[in-house]
Amino acid sequence: FDPNIDGLSTGVYYYRVTAIYGANDLNNPNGESLASEPQPVFIPDISIGVRLQITWTALTDAVGYRIYRSPIPNLLLGQEQLIGQVDATTLHFSDAGILPIAQQNPLKQGDLGHWKEVATLNSTRSQHAVVVANDPTQTKLQHVYVFAGLQNGVSSRSYEHFSVNLSNERQHVLSTVSLFNASLSVARTKLNALLATPQEASFLSLGTQPKKSVIYVLGGDNTRTVEVAEVLGNGLLSPWISTADMSRTRIGYAAGIANNTLLTVCGQNGSASTTAEKGEICGLNCSPTVETVSRWSALGNTGALRSCVDPGFASAKGFFYLIGGGDGNGAISNKIDVSLLGGTP
Repeated sequence: FDPNIDGLSTGVYYYRVTAIYGANDLNNPNGESLASEPQPVFIPDISIGVRLQITWTALTDAVGYRIYRSPIPNLLLGQEQLIGQVDATTLHFSDAGILPIAQQNPLKQGDLGHWKEVATLNSTRSQHAVVVANDPTQTKLQHVYVFAGLQNGVSSRSYEHFSVNLSNERQHVLSTVSLFNASLSVARTKLNALLATPQEASFLSLGTQPKKSVIYVLGGDNTRTVEVAEVLGNGLLSPWISTADMSRTRIGYAAGIANNTLLTVCGQNGSASTTAEKGEICGLNCSPTVETVSRWSALGNTGALRSCVDPGFASAKGFFYLIGGGDGNGAISNKIDVSLLGGTP
């Protein structure tokens, strides 16, 4: 309390603190962390000024800290603005009603940090497919696979792979990028690839040789071929198995997987389309290769599916999202559509 200052006005304020990282930080160069949990403070209505001091615990690798506070009292949580910044050795901040420096808010869950180049592929590559898979035996290890596409400008059968060690939450360590030439049976571009685990395909858990995860590489610009391989330890893949071809050639299409079913939508022969088809994972009928796709068939009733090509897409817990894309007549859509995937109840 200080009778010589106006101090903070009466009411409830929220304070949050973030860490700032340096230019040489390996994970978030020149970046900022997510904010601390909010600290609510009630300032009483008294005749002398109130100066508040907040403190926090140091974070490894931080080069400074930013302090955020509600710009005025009694606002809802989440409207905090920047009121100060200190160096890494200062773990406290005094506030006597400082006006916000800028209308700058702390990062929210889902915001991106700063980009940094961490590795290079063995070749230039575009129009390819990417899959991320967990290692089947090491819980802190993930694998990134880059399939086919244009490799140095030529349609490719190859794939590249690197591992990401997650043991250090602040610094993910990448392995060397390895190139596997002539791995797939058919070269292709503008393809899709899907990861399947028992969560999306319970049939993988059946039989004498259950699988923890497999990767399906689907058709592209010049092939309907579908191939599948199991993810093994240290990122190796089992020999590829050619399985049932897609019933239609698709380019610029969307794909997903759930309930032992692969789904492809739109982008038939590179043109806008309302068609969709499903591929059924075989299970025990094809043991020990339970991951085999036994057949593809058209989905006759796709409801209000709009005609599209080159949409964005994502699937989560049985829901399949189509995002934007072209209509084949030069118009680009801003629509987001959703459907249940693979017969999810």
